[in-house]
Amino acid sequence: MEGHWSAQHGRKGCSNLDWSAAPLQTFFRGNKLRYFTNTDSSTRLDGNIASMSRKRDHIRRIQKRHNLNKLDAEALDHYFSSSYKSFVTNDQTERIWLDVVPDLAYNHVFLLEGILACTLLHMGYLNSTKRQIYILHACAHQDSALPQFRHAIHHPDEKNCDAILSFAYLLIIYSFATDTQNAINSLLIVEDNSDETELILPQWLHFIRAGCSMLCDVWDRIENGPASALAFAWDEYGANKFEDEREDLPYLDYFKSLVPDDGSWSDESIEIYQSAANTLTESFALHGRAKRKSHANPWNILGVWPVRLEVAFISLISERHPGALILLAYYCVILKDMENCWYFEGRPAKLLQSIADVLDPRWHPYIQGPIEVVMGLKIIAR
Repeated sequence: MEGHWSAQHGRKGCSNLDWSAAPLQTFFRGNKLRYFTNTDSSTRLDGNIASMSRKRDHIRRIQKRHNLNKLDAEALDHYFSSSYKSFVTNDQTERIWLDVVPDLAYNHVFLLEGILACTLLHMGYLNSTKRQIYILHACAHQDSALPQFRHAIHHPDEKNCDAILSFAYLLIIYSFATDTQNAINSLLIVEDNSDETELILPQWLHFIRAGCSMLCDVWDRIENGPASALAFAWDEYGANKFEDEREDLPYLDYFKSLVPDDGSWSDESIEIYQSAANTLTESFALHGRAKRKSHANPWNILGVWPVRLEVAFISLISERHPGALILLAYYCVILKDMENCWYFEGRPAKLLQSIADVLDPRWHPYIQGPIEVVMGLKIIAR
């Protein structure tokens, strides 16, 4: 089943979310059905029927209100049969993406457009022969959604705040899924801004870092609303609650040893670097803890380090500071656990390649560790 989900749905399946085991008793007397089932089978069947009924109701209501064309109707059906599951991280978020978000999309067109855009990209990922058609239609939906989203985010209220939060997730997925060309030269957490002096963050990171302040007037409502689980997803690790000083901090001594003693790094940059290095080692510990508890997911992987960085360190990345680039290379080791997501496939390796391309060759030996883990290579071909 895991192989089937990877091949057909673009992600690794989850045994207690995407399918259920069917116990079979091989040695029995008689022909009673109970020998082939368990006592929970009828409950599961009833639950599946109810879920299918809700999906049909959502599709029927949305199609009737928004008069979807044939391709969009196909995309909406694909969302309920496959795509929404690639956004799910637990039982709470399954309910949100299956029931809450479609209800919100019924009343908020920008969210419906975001759903269709991401779903069409997923369809293109699975079907290479129609990929360009799906991508073109996805871009059209996103272009239509963004002005409406920007207006909503500047005028948040209790009626649109859950739709804003839900669209923000789709915006992140869309950004990664469509950035396959720019990914070759991208440093992920900074935009390529060679002609400007102002530091520009990518849209996805800007919202993760500033979302609470942008929605501060309605944040209490969001935390107690139907999409509240999405509001907490970035910090499921407890990234701001790292208190166990006895816990191992991977790479900490190694990162400290990289600071040169020849004065080539300014005192200010060393201080900024050391702060980011400490945060990254804590992030490794938090991520390791989450993996052991099966709590790791794409959202807290993206949030565990970038959200906690100082703007000054992100500026060092933009300036191609060697220490900042080396830390970013090691973050790729954490990002590798996102590669099972269809919209992030291959990104950690591309990010490492981008880092190697701009990092002074004399520093290349210091990123050999992540290169081996992420790419399985001893050297990167130039």
